[in-house]
Amino acid sequence: RACAGAPLAITAHLLYTALDRQRPATLSPTVIEEVVRGEIGFGGGLLSDDLSMAALGGSLGERAARAREAGCDIALHCNGRQGEMIEVLEAAGPLEGAGAARLAGAQRQRTPPDAFDPIAAEAQLADLLGGAALPSHGLGVA
Repeated sequence: RACAGAPLAITAHLLYTALDRQRPATLSPTVIEEVVRGEIGFGGGLLSDDLSMAALGGSLGERAARAREAGCDIALHCNGRQGEMIEVLEAAGPLEGAGAARLAGAQRQRTPPDAFDPIAAEAQLADLLGGAALPSHGLGVA
């Protein structure tokens, strides 16, 4: 509940038997709609956990469709295999309605990142590693 106002959250492919004995959280309308959206009051964009993990049954398209039907706004696919990504995209369908509004709200909450200084970052990393030598990337820090 302390994170109910967060812009984004991710489900887990865990089975919470006290809430839904048949479906893991990612695929459970009970967990997503009643608990996450209802009891917890989370109103941000909800991403499924990675559908290419071996934690869920069915084809990737079936996993994506079931995650979206359960209430996930985005069906997440992370292994980078293009054929699988197309299958997930086709099964998930377009982001519309309340899901699109939640993601637009999350986008509005973003703040621009600070300017990145690669030399300072490498120096900070070297310091964190106890002064261990880092390979040179042509940035002036070894």
